[in-house]
Amino acid sequence: MSENKRKKAPSRNRFDTRQIYSTVNMKEETYRNISQHEKQTGSNSDYVLVSFAQRLTDCLDQEYLIDIADKLGIAKGSLSEYRSGKTEPRISALAKLAGYFHLSSDYLLGMTDTKTTEPTKKSACEYTGLSDAAIEILHTKGKEKALYSAILSYLVESGSLNGLIDLIEDSLISAEQYNYIYINDSQETNLLDTQEFQFNKKLSNLYGQCMEELSQKLHQEIVTAAATNWVNMVNAARETKEQMERIIESFADLEANALDKRIKKEAPDLGTSKERL
Repeated sequence: MSENKRKKAPSRNRFDTRQIYSTVNMKEETYRNISQHEKQTGSNSDYVLVSFAQRLTDCLDQEYLIDIADKLGIAKGSLSEYRSGKTEPRISALAKLAGYFHLSSDYLLGMTDTKTTEPTKKSACEYTGLSDAAIEILHTKGKEKALYSAILSYLVESGSLNGLIDLIEDSLISAEQYNYIYINDSQETNLLDTQEFQFNKKLSNLYGQCMEELSQKLHQEIVTAAATNWVNMVNAARETKEQMERIIESFADLEANALDKRIKKEAPDLGTSKERL
């Protein structure tokens, strides 16, 4: 098989299946390690996911070591030792590094995978298990469009999101299957095309089902809202009519009283308007 075909094959699926598998495997391994650590020590509060040295290395890959040392007032040699894992930073140095990279101290220490320092977002990440980026997108989109939040809430509450997740899970191709595809060149195209077709078909059906259910729900809500508004308008009109009638009646009483006073003054023998009726 050519190198060109080898590179293109995985990208034909809609999702980066290898990245998803990598993330899933990493999380599962983390959960196993935490569980094992808890059995051995009786607690998981001090479990370290990743070493401080590794986290700092990940950050420093994007920055020049000497620049950071100058900006933070930390010796370059100290940063090098932190990075190599020879020494651990003091609290003051840790605070400076966390502030510079806009990361939580717990993240740098490898105690959590949550990067954010915002308490609300941090709680949301820990509670849902979603990434910082996912929480930020949900928060931003939800504030921009109320319909976005309504649709997402419906998908979660109705179980439709579970169907989509199950569909993606079924469509994932394991590393062993990838190897099989590469080895069996003649079957590569047919297998990938079949999987992509089946995935797209299922996704289309699920999308159609979700949209139909959502459309019905929104239609019912619109009808209910319209009916409620109509009833409110009718009640408001009826109330307005009654108020107008009371106002007209009040004006009529005022006019009658004024006429009675005038007649009483100019022709007392005629009596009041009620007596004349």
